[in-house]
Amino acid sequence: MAEAIIFCAHPDDEIFGAGATIAKYSKENKKVITVICSTGEKSHPWLKQDYLIKMRKEESQRASQIVRTSKNIFFDLKEGKLNEELQNSNIQRTIKELIKKNRPKKIFTHALDDPHPDHKAIGNAIIKITDSINYQGHVYSFEIWNPVNIKKRDIPKLYIDVSKTFHLKIKALKEFKSQIGSLIPLLPVVYIRAFFAGLHAKCKYAEVFYKIK
Repeated sequence: MAEAIIFCAHPDDEIFGAGATIAKYSKENKKVITVICSTGEKSHPWLKQDYLIKMRKEESQRASQIVRTSKNIFFDLKEGKLNEELQNSNIQRTIKELIKKNRPKKIFTHALDDPHPDHKAIGNAIIKITDSINYQGHVYSFEIWNPVNIKKRDIPKLYIDVSKTFHLKIKALKEFKSQIGSLIPLLPVVYIRAFFAGLHAKCKYAEVFYKIK
């Protein structure tokens, strides 16, 4: 049985969204699987696609070694077309089998109101799939591009004290050197979110997740 499966759109989403929690669970010898649906092959259109895919996968693997992810799975779906790609019955069957085989206590994925269409597509697909198999665990969402979460103040939340592993999240994020352009503006947000979540959880740093199922 896995403690958690994290379903995300692109390499680095898993660390932005739940990196310190992955590290915490791993330190507790709990199994955590990450599923990355696309390789982010459109992030640098001037580079050869094969080279870029290899680079982004390697960055993700190095990051997963830092937070000690149990398993890193790539679906290699097309970036920017995840809403269509996730309609494929074979992909849906693979996700269902992955959940049934590992029986995770929790599933983490993108917020349903995330403005990025690929992120939103993943969140919606996971809700539909877990409903179809009558998944009995909890499904939580994390935020990446949502600057304000006022609408979610009444939604049940899970706060995880990551004071001892937050530094591993930051270290893992720095492995995504190809994404330095997005990393720089997001990094302060990562600190701010963890700090204020920590205030609520009465610890130094925390990651907060919203229960969506």
